[in-house]
Amino acid sequence: MLKQFYYDTEQQQVEVEITDITQKHRDNLSLAWNILRSHVSYHYDIITMVTNKVIIFNVDTYLRNSFATLSAQGIAFFNAYQETYNEVFFDDDIAHQTGHVVFNALIYDVEKFLLVIPETIIENVIVDNNIV
Repeated sequence: MLKQFYYDTEQQQVEVEITDITQKHRDNLSLAWNILRSHVSYHYDIITMVTNKVIIFNVDTYLRNSFATLSAQGIAFFNAYQETYNEVFFDDDIAHQTGHVVFNALIYDVEKFLLVIPETIIENVIVDNNIV
């Protein structure tokens, strides 16, 4: 089901490796979560309220980098393509990618957060008689 989210900048499907890279980084990911829980427990609690799955994958970053997407809300995808990645990489990527997940959850009713309809083209927004 998640294969659809692995595509390059030209929207072409890319093959990613998941099984081996997940086994390799399981301990790094676990340590990263423990660091977050120990040092920024409030942030950790927010992340775990809205993120119910993380996926580690491996592909050349020029093809697909780490990401989160509204189409798979609640999932953060981590591209662990470099051999030297450790818990520091995962702490950074957890904070970044789950930040998107948290933000998307917060603005689920996006109309409550915007003064214009969400489909508005920014070029057409006028503020104080000036086009933005």
